[in-house]
Amino acid sequence: MGPALAPADSVARAPLRVRDHALAQGAADGDDGNREALHPSPGYPNAAAIPIKPWNLDVTVPRDPTVVAQPTCIDQLTTGMALAGGTFHLEVATDAEDRAVDPNAALPLDRCWGHPYETQYHYHGPSQTCFGKGAGRPERGAAGHSPLVGCAIDGFGIYGPRGEDGRIVRNKDLDVCHGHTHAIMWDGKKVVMYHYHLNGECPYSIGCFRGTPVTVPGSGHGWCHQWDRGSRPAAAGARRRH
Repeated sequence: MGPALAPADSVARAPLRVRDHALAQGAADGDDGNREALHPSPGYPNAAAIPIKPWNLDVTVPRDPTVVAQPTCIDQLTTGMALAGGTFHLEVATDAEDRAVDPNAALPLDRCWGHPYETQYHYHGPSQTCFGKGAGRPERGAAGHSPLVGCAIDGFGIYGPRGEDGRIVRNKDLDVCHGHTHAIMWDGKKVVMYHYHLNGECPYSIGCFRGTPVTVPGSGHGWCHQWDRGSRPAAAGARRRH
């Protein structure tokens, strides 16, 4: 069972149990496509050899988050929790020289745009394709807007790819953190609120935080990333340190 927002508390607690997804066929066959990204976890010969195991994560985020004056860069791997189970990770990998690369192009991911890291499964990219048939469709009472699919670690909601007019949201419609503000369904009510979107354009999910992120245990990586509209991480040559 995936994380859910608490009905009455001042914060939302998100206990997490991860579902098992099979790796894409190319990775399972050991075909790395001339990429160097098949060593994302120490002790395994390639990505296909990394097992996926259940794990629990208890994170407390603000129930009613507020937008801060300046966006906060992402200084940890975990950026949010999916209601379907699993976490969202930073949309950047690094190569052997610590250069930023696009994980969705450089790594072997499964059909859900996810993979395990040290046996913990997580998502990248437009992963709403595996959150049920309704994840990419309009939600009830929101004039065509995609439904809530997760919660960022700053407390703001993560929604599928459709905006309030029912059309796919493009990056030009979003701010530098990959979100915007308008009326959405939140905790059973229609409110005007900031929120993030998943879509098919880099950075795909959260590019930085508009609220105040909490610290996720074991998720720090020692550097801070914020998406730059004028650039995109390289697509290949990644030796995964994520």
